[in-house]
Amino acid sequence: DDTYVSMIDMLESTLKASLEEYDGKNGFTIDTSREDNKLVITLNGDITKLTEEEKESYDITSGAGTLEDAKTMLEGQGYTCE
Repeated sequence: DDTYVSMIDMLESTLKASLEEYDGKNGFTIDTSREDNKLVITLNGDITKLTEEEKESYDITSGAGTLEDAKTMLEGQGYTCE
């Protein structure tokens, strides 16, 4: 459905811009892909390579919770986690 294409374009552009500071730093990589009205953004990284200052600036803490906690929070905001 073409109704949502411009919205997805805008979302993709906004997310890419907000995540580009992480790309290539300390082993982090960002990949995006599109399929019709589906946008997939993958951020991969090894937080063990980050200094404590970097963890704080990226808002990553050791007490951030589990993967399930993160999925529950994101799905509560309307995202789909697979």
